[in-house]
Amino acid sequence: CYWPDDDQWYKGTVADKLDDDRFWVSYDDGDEGEININEDKWRRSSKPKTQQDEQKRARVDKLRLGSRIAVYFPHEKEYYAGSLTKKRVASSQKGPHRIKYDDGDEEWTDLFFRKFKRIAKKSDQLEVGSRVAVYDEKRNKNYHATVVKIKSERARPHKVKYDKESRGKEWLNLHVHPFLVMMVEWD
Repeated sequence: CYWPDDDQWYKGTVADKLDDDRFWVSYDDGDEGEININEDKWRRSSKPKTQQDEQKRARVDKLRLGSRIAVYFPHEKEYYAGSLTKKRVASSQKGPHRIKYDDGDEEWTDLFFRKFKRIAKKSDQLEVGSRVAVYDEKRNKNYHATVVKIKSERARPHKVKYDKESRGKEWLNLHVHPFLVMMVEWD
């Protein structure tokens, strides 16, 4: 995209389609922002395929109907869980993948150009009182907790109370946040 204030072109990748004219772009310098293809000055870059592109294509091609995934929405800085419900040949108007999100929204998108991760189905089976070990990526450690509330309409539907009092309570999306189900043994 061209920035007239800087009189310079900046390279980036379309991270999300907001509507027919607006896109969210992640720039190579780390910035992010919205562009309108009818109002902003932009051009398509022709960069060669990389090994990383080939690996991502293989990940996307492995997805099957019913696969559980979490798609990242960069403008919201949030992953949303859903299921792959249809696949087809890509068209210029719509992507080849139909995602039905857990919050009821649906969209056609091209997962090759989206940040996503596969998620396990077991998070659907959580209930109030379930014991989990929540993974903290920064500390590379699991923290034991209990699910104390579930509100499926929320972006982060699981409220957990940690055993370690200093961690308190936190709303998480355990559909996408790494966790382990803790087994309870009875005497």
